[in-house]
Amino acid sequence: MTAPTWLWVDLHQSRNWPWLHNASTSDSLAKREDYPITSIGALSKYNRPRDRVLSASELRKFLEQVLALEEGVKRDVLLLALYLGGQRPAQLLRARLTDLDLSAKTLTLRDEKGARSQPRIHVLPLTKSAHDILQRLATRSSGFGAQEDGKSPPLFTTLGKQLLRLETLSSTVAEIAREMTKAGEVTEHFQLRDLRRTCETMLASLRIPLEVRGQLQSHGLGGVQARHYDRHGYMDEKLEALQKWERYLAKLLKPDEKKVVALRVK
Repeated sequence: MTAPTWLWVDLHQSRNWPWLHNASTSDSLAKREDYPITSIGALSKYNRPRDRVLSASELRKFLEQVLALEEGVKRDVLLLALYLGGQRPAQLLRARLTDLDLSAKTLTLRDEKGARSQPRIHVLPLTKSAHDILQRLATRSSGFGAQEDGKSPPLFTTLGKQLLRLETLSSTVAEIAREMTKAGEVTEHFQLRDLRRTCETMLASLRIPLEVRGQLQSHGLGGVQARHYDRHGYMDEKLEALQKWERYLAKLLKPDEKKVVALRVK
């Protein structure tokens, strides 16, 4: 959390306020380190962007752990987040049955991140791996029927009414990370949000162009060109990228059949 500009200005200028420096005020109050506002800078470490990226071997071990989970919604959404190129789990969890078109092989997400008045429609083409998972989820979800509010049933739910919580996914990944750390399979701890960054970095190493990665992960699309002029849907490009990514993950899980070259993180 950062302080508003006016607060920084007023409090830092407070050293010039006479009432703070009159005879009854302790001399120590005039010292820089005694101003509470100066300690706010220490909070900046909590706002630093994370840079944890899993290596190829770490991602393989993580995928193996996810695949070993009990079959269910948690397992499926974690796999989809990866197979779909590092989608935000929070957006996936909001998806409903009507957002899925199995015949067209697409999943429509709504990107509500940022200060936009309307969510950005984010359409993803489905590779075979993603399609198979979503087909299973759709069959399950269709049995729940319409919700009390009239909405289509959610795809990621345990009881048909309540969405799977993001905190549940975070806890699952944290537990996997702890087990991998104990086994010496990772160099440092990782979190759920690090998976998206890992996918982005590895997609770049697979030579997926920057603009396609942006379209795939629905970020970096706020410029004038993207907002007002570029109306290309990038569906072919996104599908090609996801198919390439799917092939890489398949090879990653079967290193004995064909050597997997570790992707270099630039």
